[in-house]
Amino acid sequence: FEATNLDGASREASELKRTRQTKIIQVGNSADPSNEHLEVFEWLQRYASEDIEIHVPLSYGDQGVEGYRESVLRRGIELFGVKFKPMLTLLDAKEYNQYLAGVDVMVFNHRRQQGFGNMAISLYMGTKMYLRSEVSTRALLVDEMGCAIFDTREIEKMSLGQFVDLPSDIRQKNKRAVAHLFDRTWQKQMWEKLYRE
Repeated sequence: FEATNLDGASREASELKRTRQTKIIQVGNSADPSNEHLEVFEWLQRYASEDIEIHVPLSYGDQGVEGYRESVLRRGIELFGVKFKPMLTLLDAKEYNQYLAGVDVMVFNHRRQQGFGNMAISLYMGTKMYLRSEVSTRALLVDEMGCAIFDTREIEKMSLGQFVDLPSDIRQKNKRAVAHLFDRTWQKQMWEKLYRE
């Protein structure tokens, strides 16, 4: 992806996020059990009576544990009812970027690195992000790139306002920190370096 392809969606998303009452929360990035969806649902259930939607991509991923996807669907409906929005079909890249632009909060609870593309695009679009403190992706984004990322373990102590609020200066900081990832010149240099080594 190029930044220019994301900028239009990012501007539209900023306006939508400012005017829309409903807060869109995405949990995980696939149907893989390593996303630890059920733990996140337990943290988020305190917001079930609030104006939220819980979106959960379940259209792909190594499900590993038999019946895991079904248990996520069952528990999501049980806790959040019609506010639970499982994503059961794949979207094309353009549709998915438009969808990502509208997400207010991303919660990635996995214990290993995954979903980096989703993270980078979401940070560029001003989404608040929660990761486990011990996952290597967090160290990369925070320590090396300077992003402001939040710890999943703090969620259960927060009000909905604290959970979703992200000041505009932090949004801009995160966007600047990941912008180079969408620069064609930088991408070309990285591929050339990879093939040379």
